[in-house]
Amino acid sequence: MNTSNYDIRQGNELRIQCDKGEPVTIEAIQGSVEVNGCKLLHKQVFANLSFGIYAWDDSKVSIQGSIKKSYLATSSLVPYCVDVHQKLQAEREKVSPYTARKAPRVLILGPQLVDIFSIARTLVEYAVRCGESLLYLDFDVRKGNITVPGCMSATVCTREAHLATNAQNYVLSPTVEFFGFQKCMDNYQLFRSCMNALLDRVEERMRVDEAVQHGGIIVNGGSWYSEDGSLPLLKELMDRLQFDLVLILQDSPIKVGSGRFPSLSVKMFPPVDHLWSKPEQDMLECNMAIDWYFYGVAEENFYLANPNQLTRPMDELTIVSFADQREMEETNKIAPEARSTEAWLKPMPVPIEKLPNQILAVTDAKSVDEVRKASVLGFVFVAGVDLSRKMLKLVTPAGGDLPGTILVKGRIEWSNS
Repeated sequence: MNTSNYDIRQGNELRIQCDKGEPVTIEAIQGSVEVNGCKLLHKQVFANLSFGIYAWDDSKVSIQGSIKKSYLATSSLVPYCVDVHQKLQAEREKVSPYTARKAPRVLILGPQLVDIFSIARTLVEYAVRCGESLLYLDFDVRKGNITVPGCMSATVCTREAHLATNAQNYVLSPTVEFFGFQKCMDNYQLFRSCMNALLDRVEERMRVDEAVQHGGIIVNGGSWYSEDGSLPLLKELMDRLQFDLVLILQDSPIKVGSGRFPSLSVKMFPPVDHLWSKPEQDMLECNMAIDWYFYGVAEENFYLANPNQLTRPMDELTIVSFADQREMEETNKIAPEARSTEAWLKPMPVPIEKLPNQILAVTDAKSVDEVRKASVLGFVFVAGVDLSRKMLKLVTPAGGDLPGTILVKGRIEWSNS
């Protein structure tokens, strides 16, 4: 196995892109280094990730395994993250059950090809290292960073369960809303419904969890807000969570603090070169994350484990989806009165021939009418369809039968590679 040593000067960052399915072992030989806010104290294994190793002083690291690309960057957002964290932590220290003061709530926005999740994860990691428990919300429906693409999710991060750098299944049992699209305007009403359902659960957790009340909220806002017509959704999100700070990464088209939005504390992060910021790489990382979700890791060698496969007859399952913008436009031509809010939120049956290579959300709904308010229990991938026998070959992230029989199909197309 290939082993290479790298010298990283103080304040610089070694950027690494893993080969798909190939684990990489990194060991800090000299100095102090971290990845996404997590210190590298011993050997750590990474797979299916692109990440940066930041050096706090002149350092040397050993990398064992096959990597696709690497380079040394002289600029990094880590010092800016530290500055933000210190200010947030100072505000957290002022929170007391005997005062009305609330823990800080942070929204992070940025263009599509900037890795917002790394910034969010770094801020969460710094807070956890200070002993905080806080809520992380992921509205990046394009990537679905802690679930699968097409999802909104929320999870409580603590020292026992956090966005650990070397963990591929980042957290245990996040609360999930399955939107099923990568653009909010593909189904505006469904996005709004999912967003508010998730925020209802977040607000309830904030009411009853004193530790989270002290730690606050960090939100990955994704990049969907840059779509034409989406600003009212962003304003609704901001109105509901009442953010104290908005971090805007480079080239973001949004203008917070203008007439559209309340006066907020806004910090603009400076432009830096970002890791492999190309559309094809963005989609490749989504596919790698999906591989890891469905296949998991073999504990003995950190490679992808053998898939859990399940075959089910189609007549035992009910599979539905929601309309997209194109379908609603076609419907509107025939029956203009049908394009109502209810029509956007109405689940429709999916024919079996549209199921190959699709991700399905498994719900606890007992009827189709309950789908919109049902909980998501997990996801399956349709690896094959036998049209003559009407059988589905499914890949599941865990063994055993499906926990539910009513499933929701998204509108994201995935290849079988």
